[in-house]
Amino acid sequence: MEKLIVEIITRCDIDQCWKTWTTSEDILIWNTASPDWHTTKSEINLIEGGLFSSRMEAKDGSFGFDFSGKFDVVIKNIQISYTMDDGRKCDIYFDKIEN
Repeated sequence: MEKLIVEIITRCDIDQCWKTWTTSEDILIWNTASPDWHTTKSEINLIEGGLFSSRMEAKDGSFGFDFSGKFDVVIKNIQISYTMDDGRKCDIYFDKIEN
């Protein structure tokens, strides 16, 4: 199985970064593949064993899909791991970098 690693550095406070990543209202704003796509629905139960679901659609209505799964690990401000409904796994780590 191949692994994809993405690293993002932001000037945002770690608490704000966590909130933005984990609340439905914020997910609706940032979860987009490109300017012609958007997320029309987001539900998240951020506990181990909790479920999440987002509906992504082309803005022209031509295509859409659900992105959903279950949380395996939730450690506030440190880690989120989940398994998507199709079996793929994702690990997200939050690190504070000084300066």
